[in-house]
Amino acid sequence: MCMKILSGSTEKPIVDRFLVHARCTVLVTATVLLFTPVIGAASNGPQQQRLTEAASLHLALQRPSVRALADSRIALARSEVTAVGTLPNPEIEYVREEVDRPTGDSTEDSFWLSQRIDLSGRRGLQVAAAEYRVEAATLQAQADRLAIEADTRARFFRVLHQQERLDAIDGWTARLAAVAEVIRKRQMAGEVSGYDALRLSAERSAATAAMQKERAAYRRAWEELAAYTGGADKVGDYAGVVGRLLPAAPPSLETLLEALTRRPDVVQLAREAMAHDFERRAGERGWVPELTFGIGHRMVDDDLGSDSGPMIGAGITIPLFDRGQAIQQRASASAAIARNQHLLTLATAGGEVRGLWNEVTHLTGTAWQQHTAARDESTALAKIAEAAYRGGEIGVLELLDAYRAVHDAELKALETAAAARQADVELDRLTGGLVR
Repeated sequence: MCMKILSGSTEKPIVDRFLVHARCTVLVTATVLLFTPVIGAASNGPQQQRLTEAASLHLALQRPSVRALADSRIALARSEVTAVGTLPNPEIEYVREEVDRPTGDSTEDSFWLSQRIDLSGRRGLQVAAAEYRVEAATLQAQADRLAIEADTRARFFRVLHQQERLDAIDGWTARLAAVAEVIRKRQMAGEVSGYDALRLSAERSAATAAMQKERAAYRRAWEELAAYTGGADKVGDYAGVVGRLLPAAPPSLETLLEALTRRPDVVQLAREAMAHDFERRAGERGWVPELTFGIGHRMVDDDLGSDSGPMIGAGITIPLFDRGQAIQQRASASAAIARNQHLLTLATAGGEVRGLWNEVTHLTGTAWQQHTAARDESTALAKIAEAAYRGGEIGVLELLDAYRAVHDAELKALETAAAARQADVELDRLTGGLVR
């Protein structure tokens, strides 16, 4: 590219050497700032502060519906503990019998109170199964929380990416305006052709169109983030976001794979399997009869007089046909499903973690290389273009081409950094946020 520039026009420069050098310095500085977090818009006042990643996560997780969803899941599971742990209600029965006899009428009144009693211990096993389901519901609530965190972070960094693209294009537009002023002065002096002015006008129109497109993309990303943080009323006072687009190098692969085994939804499957095991054990005790014990009082009134007395009785079920076979089969199959899902989830997620770890590591390194190359090469390119311009070897448009190369390198570095960040967010999602 430098040889192409040096072989350009022989027009004499009219721009002051200091002005050209200053613009080149601005270009280099803008490229370096690609990987430097924005500190915030302090000049805009307290109402125009920047939204941080931590603040966006706080807003997303504090939404009433998010907290209510988690509480409702756990409350639903706890209701099952209450249901299986509650004794069956006693039954009270009243019977009145009237018998016509040759010797006279006879009336009998009976009051009977009965209660079923579990002799097998099934209720205790069912309570244990329900308590494991409470743990599973708690883990599911944690998994939901982590999913919301990951989605919020993905949206936050999408906004940050679009914001930095806007800054880069805004800087490019400003540089085009500066070059336009140079061409206007040279055109007034009769030192440039109308073609150069038309070329620059087309370039500025393209930059303006790109700016409008990026603004629309930024607004869409911002609205998507706002929807996850409680709506525009929660983030309406923020002027933008602040953060570091390029992620840090990920932890070791071994650390991530170990964290994967502690991911809430993975542990939840293990708890579900244990709950089904207790249900199966409860079903295996289906052969134990169920006892019904009752006490009552009987009153007899006939022509010979009246009499009364207590009654006591007991009954048991005969487990002849139903001995809990269906419960055992269902619980065994459900436990097998949960355990196999656990193994498949670990295997699948392990492969995804390895792939994402390699992607994040590669993209992070590549982004830094692009940043370094953009910083060093842009400095060299700007100096060569400036020297060639001062020597009359190139014209303003060739200088503009050099600046465009710097701008393109900046955008490419941004794209790589954004890709690395999104892969990092997904890697964090897969490992349950346990090593962040």
